[in-house]
Amino acid sequence: MTSKQIEYFLTVADCLNFTQAGKLLFASQPTISRQISLLEEELGFELFDRSNNQVRLTPAGLIMHPAFRNMRRVYLEQLKIARATSLGKNGSLSIGLLKDMKLDLFLTPHLEAFKRAYPNIELLYNCYPTGDYSQGFEKNDIDLAIFYAFDLPDASLFDFVKIHSTNIQVMFSSNHPLSSKKDLSFRDFQNETYITTNSAIGDPLKQMLSDITDHYEIPDFRIATYKYFESVQLNVRLSNGFAFVDPLIFTPSENDGFEILPLDKEVSSLDIYAVWKKDNLNPAAPLLTEFFNNLYNE
Repeated sequence: MTSKQIEYFLTVADCLNFTQAGKLLFASQPTISRQISLLEEELGFELFDRSNNQVRLTPAGLIMHPAFRNMRRVYLEQLKIARATSLGKNGSLSIGLLKDMKLDLFLTPHLEAFKRAYPNIELLYNCYPTGDYSQGFEKNDIDLAIFYAFDLPDASLFDFVKIHSTNIQVMFSSNHPLSSKKDLSFRDFQNETYITTNSAIGDPLKQMLSDITDHYEIPDFRIATYKYFESVQLNVRLSNGFAFVDPLIFTPSENDGFEILPLDKEVSSLDIYAVWKKDNLNPAAPLLTEFFNNLYNE
């Protein structure tokens, strides 16, 4: 039994004329007669009474008529869904995000536009506090993630597109002796301790720190690391050193007991990327990645 045979049966049943059905289906009368005969052979009973130079449904055909009509309706509905799914227009996408990142400033409006363009694709969001997406990608728990430029993964395995830029800042205590210094420069922090989280220290970030010290012509920092960012905040507030912060993640204020010092743009600019695996098998993923490429490469 084929979908074409069902279509032939329903068309003949509606007009009760093989010649007229042929015109509607753009098929010859013998072709339609042959396909309906094959259908009757498979079912084991006749669907049409062709005697007396007229065509009418047999009692069995009358029973099968609404059944085949329902089958065609269900088939066409599911075919539409299946085609949309194969093209990625149905399904879900999981996006990995950094904890507390202020997405409304650069990402949320575009994700909303994507949802309007593809309303049948559900966007799911996963928070990765440390920005370590490796397990999420390995387990296919995420289809796309947000990365800082200094932490981009292997370009042979991943594709990425720049979606935003931010500027890192120096955060220090309002009670720090340097807070009252006029014409304060980052060079004044050369004898201070850089405080950060354990997860942040890696070769890419070390290179960024090296670029900063070279730019300001100061020695390498002493570094103190803590497991949690809350510990970093506490030690900075107690004047045990300074930290670098991204205003998209954390915006300190005097009310929190912190001061902010901008860095020179040459070394403070930090690009943010959308990243996805090249071999992602989620059929919806190409729609999102193409959306990002078109949006940010205009």
